[in-house]
Amino acid sequence: MAKLVITSERITMDSPKALTTIPATASHCTVQAEAQVVRYRLDAGTPTASLGQRLLLTTIPLELNREEMVGFRGFEEAGGGFVNVHYYDRS
Repeated sequence: MAKLVITSERITMDSPKALTTIPATASHCTVQAEAQVVRYRLDAGTPTASLGQRLLLTTIPLELNREEMVGFRGFEEAGGGFVNVHYYDRS
């Protein structure tokens, strides 16, 4: 089944943030760090500049299912970090 892009967003990670515009029909998304390494958690916990998984600039985009999208929280390791997110529908 083809993946259809529903929408995308860019989120500045200057404070711990969730994904802001998860579409109701999104089954999964991809998240890519830009400009700085971003720390993230998938359990809705609060990441810090030294706590959480590291999403490196050189890694392939992180793919999240619906449950992980809801639990995602990200925070930059240094100033100027943000993520690009693409939401997909497999229906």
